[in-house]
Amino acid sequence: MAARVLVVEDEEILLRLLERFLNQSGFRIAAFVRGCEALSAFDEDPTAYQAAVIDLTLPDMAGTELLAGLRSRRPELAAVLCSGFPEPPREASQPRTCFLQKPFLPQQLREALLSLLG
Repeated sequence: MAARVLVVEDEEILLRLLERFLNQSGFRIAAFVRGCEALSAFDEDPTAYQAAVIDLTLPDMAGTELLAGLRSRRPELAAVLCSGFPEPPREASQPRTCFLQKPFLPQQLREALLSLLG
């Protein structure tokens, strides 16, 4: 069964590119621009998601805040945190979590997800 991934990215063009690439890579994607929308969708069935890809700068909350909210509901959720800033947040050192600095290659994201889910 394909892993279901929550993708939260405030840049709409990048969000659609990530969604298309990850779908082609065999993942099932739920894509959102705002953290509150992602959290609301996640709340409908937290066990449906195996991983999240989260931009650290969202229009309505910090990506780390979203991660904390997701993990309060599902602690074992795998997460890839993304940012244009070179310094990873301290949350990137948590178990089942990694950091990708933008710009990154789509293959790097796929490999990060496969590593976290494996």
